[in-house]
Amino acid sequence: MTSCVCVSMFRFAVALISLLVDARLTFAAAQTKLDATYTATLLGLPIGQISWTVELQHNGFRSVAKGTISGFLRLILDAEGEVTAHGALSGGKPVASNFTLKLLAGRWSDDVRIEFSGNKAKEY
Repeated sequence: MTSCVCVSMFRFAVALISLLVDARLTFAAAQTKLDATYTATLLGLPIGQISWTVELQHNGFRSVAKGTISGFLRLILDAEGEVTAHGALSGGKPVASNFTLKLLAGRWSDDVRIEFSGNKAKEY
């Protein structure tokens, strides 16, 4: 059960960052900040919470998403995660330079760091 939830959290985190990196949106040159909070429910009962902050500046972006298990599901599994990505804005489009993922579920944890340079990615 633990690895299934962690894999799901990882997939959700990657999807969140992909929305930002691959959106191909044209951003205004002004500074912008978006704070969003989401609650996941199952049969109307809360099972998780996610907060997501995206900051856009004239030459760069930063995105941070933090999530945790909550409600009755926390009795079964205590897990949390954090995903960050930052990089430059080139022609109004995001170009990632760093990506980090930290997951913690009970005694299990995972830490992934990826650095992007040109067309190459390096995990460290």
